[in-house]
Amino acid sequence: MAMMRTDQGRKQLLAVVAAIMIALAVIAVPQAAPGELCFNQPGVTACVAPEFREFWEGNGGLAVFGYPLAGAKQEQTPEGSFLVQYFERNRFELHPQNQAPYNILIGRANDEVLVREGRNWRDFPKEANARANCVAFGETQHTVCGDFLRYWRSQGLNLGDRGISFRESLALWGLPLSQPQEEQNIDGDTVLTQHFERARMEVHVQQGQRRVLLTRLGAALVPLNMKIFAVNDFHGQLSTGRTVANRPAGGAALLSAYIKQRRQQVPYSLTVHAGDMIGASPLVSALLQDQPTMEFM
Repeated sequence: MAMMRTDQGRKQLLAVVAAIMIALAVIAVPQAAPGELCFNQPGVTACVAPEFREFWEGNGGLAVFGYPLAGAKQEQTPEGSFLVQYFERNRFELHPQNQAPYNILIGRANDEVLVREGRNWRDFPKEANARANCVAFGETQHTVCGDFLRYWRSQGLNLGDRGISFRESLALWGLPLSQPQEEQNIDGDTVLTQHFERARMEVHVQQGQRRVLLTRLGAALVPLNMKIFAVNDFHGQLSTGRTVANRPAGGAALLSAYIKQRRQQVPYSLTVHAGDMIGASPLVSALLQDQPTMEFM
């Protein structure tokens, strides 16, 4: 009976190893479905969904919205259930009940992130009176000037107006929620920052040149979809039994390559080793009499 169990465990081990070898043969580049826009860029595994591609390309694309962080999916909001996709700097929502171009809406990303940070934009110092070469927004009692105003006017949602109109810029960035103020950004740098409903703009000075960059707000909002990769090989048995150039093929090198590929495919992952888990291994190892096991949960 013990011999039969050992043979069964070995067959299951070989099946696991074969699956790994097949997985390693697949290049971790997203394959585009009809209408999708994918990127041959390290770490970018999601594609712009067909429903959002035209909107993404026609309203600033990579410079304004950044890369997609996840595929499109249905998400429940206070207004209902909608198809949603997260990008580095914002979130798109499909509202099929609206006529184009209002059938795709972008989130009030910065307002949401400020709430998560425990900050109320209504408490920021206000400046209701417009100075020279500035624009005042009575709705929030803030003004936009200088570098921020030039950038705010340089982009806008395509609503069919000639050039880039005021309402198109307002539709993209939203109202100002603060005056320019020095803040520490997510990279730990202290930069001049101004908050808007849908964006957080930062002035960066590099080699004497001033540039306005956008905070990756979408990355702070995307729901975390973590995968747990559990490894049980505390007896050191993970091996294919084959040799290449008189050296064992498999073992640590095989496992390392597999983990590296899975991390590329799943940006948010956690590798759990046998000693990190209750009972020193996944429960399934008990069924395999301590044969090496790997699970991606």
